[in-house]
Amino acid sequence: MRFELYGPEALSAYKLLAIILGWGIRGESVLLMAQRVLRTFRNLKELSQASIEELTRVKGIGLARIVSSTVRNLDPCIEFIDFI
Repeated sequence: MRFELYGPEALSAYKLLAIILGWGIRGESVLLMAQRVLRTFRNLKELSQASIEELTRVKGIGLARIVSSTVRNLDPCIEFIDFI
């Protein structure tokens, strides 16, 4: 996998977000969902600064996904998000 070989810098923002999200919603793959979320928040840095209220307004982003994504993935990506 490209991420494993070259690190997060080798992935586009939406592909990195797709890894963080983990799964899509009915009728929408995780890659399409990640693109839609990034259109809403413009970039990963703005997304990382969004409140829970702002996040849960996005279709497919509920409290369970926020908690799951945070626990599983955000901590290793903090340095990369700060880099952006």
